[in-house]
Amino acid sequence: MRRAATLILLFLMALEVDAQLDSLHKELLLANDSVKSEALLAISSNYNGKNTDSVFFYATGAMEYAVMYNNEKMIGRSFTNLGTAMLYYRKYDSALYYYNKGVEISTRINDKYGLTRNLTNLGIIYYYKGEFKKALQHYIAAATIGEELNATKILASIYDNMAIIYQRIDDLDKAKKIYQKAYKMAVRANVVNSSLTNLSTLYIKLGIYDSALISINLAYKLYKKHDLKIKEANALGIKGYILMKSKQYNRSLLFFDSARLLFLQLKAPELAAEQYIYTALALEKLDYNNKALASLTEALNQSSSPLIVKDVESNRAIIYEKLGKTNKAMTSYKKFIAVRDSLDNLEKYKQITELETKYETEKKSREIEYLNNQAKIQHLKIAQQSWMIAGSVLFFSVLVLVLMLFYRQRSLKRQNEMLTIQQKLFRSQMSPHFIFNALTSIQKFVIKNDQLAGSGYIAKFAQLMRQVLEHSRVEFISLEEEVNTLKNYLDLQQLRFDNKFTYTISTKNIEDNSSLLIPPMIVQPFMENALEHGISQIKEGKIDISFYKKNNEITLRIVDNGLGFIKQEKNGHKSRATEITEERLSLFRKKFKRDYSMKVESRTKGTQGVEVIITLPFKLEPVF
Repeated sequence: MRRAATLILLFLMALEVDAQLDSLHKELLLANDSVKSEALLAISSNYNGKNTDSVFFYATGAMEYAVMYNNEKMIGRSFTNLGTAMLYYRKYDSALYYYNKGVEISTRINDKYGLTRNLTNLGIIYYYKGEFKKALQHYIAAATIGEELNATKILASIYDNMAIIYQRIDDLDKAKKIYQKAYKMAVRANVVNSSLTNLSTLYIKLGIYDSALISINLAYKLYKKHDLKIKEANALGIKGYILMKSKQYNRSLLFFDSARLLFLQLKAPELAAEQYIYTALALEKLDYNNKALASLTEALNQSSSPLIVKDVESNRAIIYEKLGKTNKAMTSYKKFIAVRDSLDNLEKYKQITELETKYETEKKSREIEYLNNQAKIQHLKIAQQSWMIAGSVLFFSVLVLVLMLFYRQRSLKRQNEMLTIQQKLFRSQMSPHFIFNALTSIQKFVIKNDQLAGSGYIAKFAQLMRQVLEHSRVEFISLEEEVNTLKNYLDLQQLRFDNKFTYTISTKNIEDNSSLLIPPMIVQPFMENALEHGISQIKEGKIDISFYKKNNEITLRIVDNGLGFIKQEKNGHKSRATEITEERLSLFRKKFKRDYSMKVESRTKGTQGVEVIITLPFKLEPVF
């Protein structure tokens, strides 16, 4: 019944209407850049349960605008939606990372609603990971804040989730009390949740079928009143299951039929298949074994889901064994094992375990009885070898899966590290100090009414901003694009510093700048460092930048005639350019298994300034 409830939840999310999404897309088109993060986040939230790729895509866009305008509240809530996308992808460690980031920011800015959401979501993650104690701790923390906010709607959901955990760990009395509390919260908030349905399944587990019927009847009336068809069908199925457990098999069949018909009308074939399976269980209890087998076949006609196939084959094996059709029973049992192993489902199924034990006992009896039958003995040996081979295949499959998960987790960690470094780099590129000074310098031309020069520099500034935004999104760009961006940047800096420095950019012995790809924005942090802390304090500055190819490596050399390290250190300056670049090179070393180096030192031989030499990662883009 627990798996059926999960299917119901997923189907409910898929049935949500898209009218609100259309409205939100229109709002996005009309929104100013400063509030686009809110519109993108609203769209991301409305894709929850419908399209996980869209949840992630729009949350990423919201994050970019939130970072651009330093909107911490939207940054925190973007982390929440990114975590939700990872939850749907079943990448639980990544979801934990994003939700914890959301908790950190929500706590810092005192966004209690955002904090409640993130704590609740962390509880869900820990529940899926089987860490029930941690899940409860987060639910309790979320409920404490929810009570303070009097957020009855979210509290109804939190208490429902808490009760599920208590039921899972067999603290059934506490689960019962909290389900009842969740239901009261839902009534106060005028929302419909699954607390009554869950309470009914709890009573089923306790064997209190009268109470289970009362709860599911209340739930059915509530769902009927609010026209919640999918939940209504689920309630009918649960009522049939309760009646079947009460040995009222004929009555249970009526409710299974009603639930199945409603699921088919709602175009939910997998849920309809569930009802066919329950119908088969009831028919088998009534000794209508052939009808039960036909019902199981109908279940497969509705859905070929591995979960459905697994349940069908396990029940077929039981019925065939009951009918004395041992070969067919074993065939179905092997199919069940194959599907179960493919799902990596380690739970034990009581009926199948009993069937396996019974089959093995009979097999040993036949072995003793027909000891002289060499063909039978040979058949048994082959069967044993098959089980050994199957066990070996299962072991190596699990081993491969573990290795795949390990390498995927390591790759995800690197992606997160790269994202952090790119954000640092983006902040250094979009320095408010540089933007303010550049615009002030351009303003001089407006005051002087020099329209030609002013418009030229405005075009350069706009192009530079576009290049910085575009390059911050990618890992590699062409050398030609990097040089073009540097020229725009240095031209604007010359305007700002009244042409008190000159520069050169050389691409020695590199034939095609457009096909050679290098990491973007490697040079600019060193340029800003040299200008702000070295060249700004001398009369005639000079910067020489050169890219050259040597021994199948691309080397970058930057030389300036500024103050040098000694005088900069006296001024209390600490270079972030070196720090950011070293972090980027460290990631590239891990990714490409190459030793990329960086050397930053004061010039010697009687000259002042700084010399930077970096060995760069590079790619060659095919030319067509």
